Amino acid sequence: KVRARTYPWGVVDVEDPKYSDLPHLREMLCKTHLQDLKDVTSDLHYESFRAQQLLGKRNL
Repeated sequence: KVRARTYPWGVVDVEDPKYSDLPHLREMLCKTHLQDLKDVTSDLHYESFRAQQLLGKRNL
């Protein structure tokens, strides 16, 4: 499936680097910053959830 937008003068493929920065943005966010996303998810969200669960079990 091609991701494109149709205009009166033609079709622009958003995956084509000649017309769009999307491939470069995806590369930067998904490949370069993926480890940061994993770390934040683990360190912030999971640890907060874990602490809440442990406190809840202690109060039983």
